[in-house]
Amino acid sequence: MSMFAGALTILLSISLQFGAEFIGCMADSAGWLGAEMIKVIVDRMKKYGGQ
Repeated sequence: MSMFAGALTILLSISLQFGAEFIGCMADSAGWLGAEMIKVIVDRMKKYGGQ
């Protein structure tokens, strides 16, 4: 789960055009948080999606 959370964060960060250093920090944090980070991302996507 940690690798998936990190990879998802990397892809999201790249699509938002963040810098490499910031992407590394975010991916590390997401990997450490694991499933909790996935929940945060899903909740934010729902919020911006209007659900």
